[in-house]
Amino acid sequence: MRDPLDALYLPVDSVPPDQEFAADLRDRLRRKVFDTMHDNSTGENVTDTQQTNALTPYLAVRDAMAAIRWYTEVFGAELRGEPIQWHGRIGHAELTVFGARLMLSDESPEYRIAAPTVDGTHQFTLHLDVSNVDELVRKAGEAGATVERVPRDEPYGRAGVIIDPFGHRWMIMNEVRAS
Repeated sequence: MRDPLDALYLPVDSVPPDQEFAADLRDRLRRKVFDTMHDNSTGENVTDTQQTNALTPYLAVRDAMAAIRWYTEVFGAELRGEPIQWHGRIGHAELTVFGARLMLSDESPEYRIAAPTVDGTHQFTLHLDVSNVDELVRKAGEAGATVERVPRDEPYGRAGVIIDPFGHRWMIMNEVRAS
């Protein structure tokens, strides 16, 4: 009887990898590596199963590096990992803003991803709940944001509205909490 392990002594024939399998594996590895990051705001490693929010805004901007700097300086955001460069642009970056994840990229016309237009219309408003509305709206205005509505008391809390230098509309507020 022949030893089945004798086959291990035979020459190895190189087999080209299945391209679809290889692409899928690369994508899964990239996601797993990027989804497990160190969150500088909490000092913990964050994985895709430990997300702090189920819905994450993914903004398109005209200058992602400038946006990262602005959100870091004005909102105190923390960059999560290194931005992914793609064709001379940032294809993906993640920030932690007041404990929530915010993703952004440079606009990408070839994928029909566009930054906000300058006509003054907005498709959505980002809501940011902070302890000191007046201070953050003032700081944002001094850093180049347009203050659309100065902070004021409303039945739902204190709120102000800004348009950041990249065209995104933010409602900065402190909600009234049920007692």
